[in-house]
Amino acid sequence: MLAFPLTPGQTGDVRVAQGLLADLPPAAWLLADPAYDSDRLRQFLLNRGTIPVIPN
Repeated sequence: MLAFPLTPGQTGDVRVAQGLLADLPPAAWLLADPAYDSDRLRQFLLNRGTIPVIPN
């Protein structure tokens, strides 16, 4: 599956990450760069049983 939203240039990627991941089956781990460090995304991942590996 390939999906991507188009957002204005000033919009951070983390704002659309949850919507993109919601349609995929949960993974054991999610590796991401610090741009994806948010409490909301981390909690979403943990609720799905995914361990977030995202530097602060």
